[in-house]
Amino acid sequence: RYIAQLAPGAVFVDAGAFVGEYAVRAARRTGASGRVIAIEPSPDTYAVLSANAAVNRCDNIQTVNCALGKTEGDITFYCTSDDLSVSSIKPDHIAHQYGQDARNLQSFTVPMRRLDHVLDELKVEHVDLLKIDAEGADEDILRGSVGLLTARRIGTVIAEIHDNPKGIM
Repeated sequence: RYIAQLAPGAVFVDAGAFVGEYAVRAARRTGASGRVIAIEPSPDTYAVLSANAAVNRCDNIQTVNCALGKTEGDITFYCTSDDLSVSSIKPDHIAHQYGQDARNLQSFTVPMRRLDHVLDELKVEHVDLLKIDAEGADEDILRGSVGLLTARRIGTVIAEIHDNPKGIM
């Protein structure tokens, strides 16, 4: 529903873009004068995201392969071997949300960036809509966006916030 409200020329940032379903929709809504930044940490999922942008001829989608968080550096990323959608930088989140034993997850290292820094490097002055779906890391992404939020460079934020009964952060 929020993507349907994007106007031509708008800027949409998809943090946790997965395979690009929302990024492609936003690219079509914002048109050639718009801009979509689709950020996905998993290399395998990122490859599908990039292919979807190309197949759908969405030249206004710019893809970024990194995790987002409150700090910068390398971080361990976890996923199951059979479902690309079950992945996170928080293994306890996967265990809680999906009933997966954290000890049985695959893991690898990915770069983690602050959204403030990523968008500054891409010379994004204003974001009309920021969508966050980061499987338990949503709050960390917001903390890494404090400069953008404080400067009122983001119009609207929508986020999938997961329950956190154990206080896992």
